[in-house]
Amino acid sequence: MKSFNFIRKTFVFRDIPSSGVMCLLSIIKYHKGYKDPAYLLSASKTTNGITLLSDLAKAAETIGLSTKTGSSTIDNLKKFPNPVILHVRNDWGEYDFVVCYGFNRNFFLVGVPSWGLMEFREDEMDVLWESRLILYIEPTNLFKRKFLF
Repeated sequence: MKSFNFIRKTFVFRDIPSSGVMCLLSIIKYHKGYKDPAYLLSASKTTNGITLLSDLAKAAETIGLSTKTGSSTIDNLKKFPNPVILHVRNDWGEYDFVVCYGFNRNFFLVGVPSWGLMEFREDEMDVLWESRLILYIEPTNLFKRKFLF
């Protein structure tokens, strides 16, 4: 996992009317890229702030990112080398998306678009991520990098 400072600079929150698109843009920035949020909203077919995980994957692929969707486990989540988008249930019982940046010591570092960067213990993550759905994203050679900082 990269440094907290680096992750803090790449995490996007409260800027876009879709948590899924904010998560995707955060991962794009993590890989030193940039894409206009309006393009991502359109490419992901976001309507009234609602985005499907499969549409996020398709939007990511249009800009040179490789994606894999599926289900996983807490133990596997600890091993992913890059940040992933998780389908979660928030405190209000609504489904949402977050970015899991990795596991360090006893905590998962998670970007929650409506709150910011947070740490969750394994037992908390187990409750938050009940669906076990995941979107793994990594850059291909078609991904355009821009050095923003």
